[in-house]
Amino acid sequence: MSASTPLIIGITGHRNLHEDAVEAVTAEIHLFFQEVLKVYDPQGVVLQTPLAEGADRLAAKVAESYGISIKIPLPFAIDIYINDFKTKQSKQSFYYFVERSDSVFIPNIHHYQIKNKLDGYKMVGSYIAQTSHILLALWDCNKQLEKPGGTAQILRFQFEGFEAPLMLSSSLENRKTYLIYTPRNDDFQINPIKGRYIDQKTYQSI
Repeated sequence: MSASTPLIIGITGHRNLHEDAVEAVTAEIHLFFQEVLKVYDPQGVVLQTPLAEGADRLAAKVAESYGISIKIPLPFAIDIYINDFKTKQSKQSFYYFVERSDSVFIPNIHHYQIKNKLDGYKMVGSYIAQTSHILLALWDCNKQLEKPGGTAQILRFQFEGFEAPLMLSSSLENRKTYLIYTPRNDDFQINPIKGRYIDQKTYQSI
């Protein structure tokens, strides 16, 4: 990567984070960005986040605290997406980051048609994974709970390949994935919260 090329970090993660784990997960996100900033200036790092509730917003808040700029790829138009957020506070949080973002856009993946919301989530998650040098994943490591555009599916695509209509010709090579174990609010057991880089072999062992 040339010195003039920004480091793009993408986020994928759960919306419903376990309230007892948020503090520890936040601390791990800070550690992740602190390690990145040992190599890059904040001005040379960009976070891509669609700003869904939970993991997306948490990563955005931490990135902002380090002066890292934010790009917001959306699954569909804002006037539709905003209805995903039910409370006034959540909507205000979304617009707070939109107003401070360098870029808000709906990615265009040729040959992929968005027919419903789930298609939009799947599209934006696939776009972020393929266009980020590092995919930051806040995941409970449960492959059985895969949903369209959800964290489990995007990570499966990342390591096993994207569906043909979702593949980008501009997909980055040598992408990395940084996993922070992140339980959902309905998980009965919370394992130790720790971040690490994972490769295909590690993913397959989960």
